[in-house]
This record gives sequence, C-alpha cells and structure tokens, in this order.
Amino acid sequence: MWITYLKELLELARDRKTLVFAVLIPIFAMPLLGGAFIYLSTAMFRHAQSVQMNYAIVGKEHAPLLSARFAANPSFREVQLDGEAAIRPAIAAERIKFALVIPEGFENELKIQNQASIARHSNSASSTDLTRKRVMKLIKAQNDSLRQAALAPLRLNRKQLQFALTPITLVEHSTADKREQMGSLVGGMLPYILLMVCQMVAMYPSIDLGAGEKERGTLETLLLAPVRRGSIV
Repeated sequence: MWITYLKELLELARDRKTLVFAVLIPIFAMPLLGGAFIYLSTAMFRHAQSVQMNYAIVGKEHAPLLSARFAANPSFREVQLDGEAAIRPAIAAERIKFALVIPEGFENELKIQNQASIARHSNSASSTDLTRKRVMKLIKAQNDSLRQAALAPLRLNRKQLQFALTPITLVEHSTADKREQMGSLVGGMLPYILLMVCQMVAMYPSIDLGAGEKERGTLETLLLAPVRRGSIV
C-alpha cells in the first residue's frame, strides 16, 4: 500500500498542472477570491448608502417641517406624483425608491402633543433595501427637534434635558485587547477556509487517480499491483 502511495505522490509532484490545481489554487487563489468578494460587497454597500435616492411625499402640506428636512438633504431627490394611487406604479417603474404618505391633521396632532404616524411605501422584496434606515435617520432628527421643543417650557438645563431624553445610557467597555479581537475574527473564518482548502486539495488528486491514470495508460498497471482494490481507492 505504501509503495503505491509513494508512487502516486511522486507522479503528483512531477505533474505541474495537478500540483498547481491541488496546492496553489486552494492556498492562494481561494482566499484572494474571498477577500475580493468581501471588498466588493463592502464597496457596494457603502455606495448604496451614499447614492442619491428618489422619493415622493403625498400630503407634504400636512408636515411642512419634515418635508423641508427631506428637501434640504442632498442624498434625497423629490419626485412629484399625482396622488397616492401613483405610488405603486412609480416604485415598480423605479422612478422612486420610496414614498411617504402624511395624513391630514398630522401637524395638529403634533401641536397637541399626540403621537402621529407616517406611512412609508417601498419595495420590501429587495434584500439590499436601505430606505428605512436612511428615512429613519431624518425622522429621528425631526423627533429630537420636536422633543426638545416640547420640553423647552420646563426650562431645563442641558443636563436635565439629557436626563429627560435618556435617563440611562450604556457605555461598552471590552476587556479583550486587539490581539484577542483579531483572533476571534480570524478564528471564526479560518475553519471554513481550511475546510474549503481540504476539499480542493482532495478533489484534484482524486480526479487524477481516476481520469489521469486512465489518460496516461497507467491505470491497468496500478490495478495489477499486489494490493487490494479498496486500498487503491
């Protein structure tokens, strides 16, 4: 058995093509491809976060301050629609990414300090839809402004206002140093990379043992060796 193993190992070392596919590609090419995929995915995600997004507001006369905040943001571009019925066709035609529907009496509800709601229409089937995150960023800024205006008559100083808005905050402190953090990150990826490398390393010698031996005309000689067929496989 060991004689057959040494013979196959020697032929594998002599065959440069098989050596490249069995060693160089799994060890070098696959990690490079994985790194390139991660880099491209990150670049596409960052681009999707910064690209200008078309939107529409139905009933913006009911929320002039919020509408002005969206209009002043350079990452959004407003598209005029005829009404709420035109939202679905506009999203399907990719004229807009989302639409906000502001109900009548929205501003009055805020004036009497009642909670008001806005409807957002978008295509939720897209896995890379970032509209909610970007819309909520502006709505959060508007909420902060309204909250501070509501608390202004109380004549609170800065610290009292911070307490009224966020009584308790959580400050994270990690006991792990950079080496431990990198070890945790690499340790989570390394087993999958090694598994892929082992599969690639085992694949090409296995193919060569069958198709390669038959192509070189040495399969019959190998079968005549004084070893069991199971040992050859």
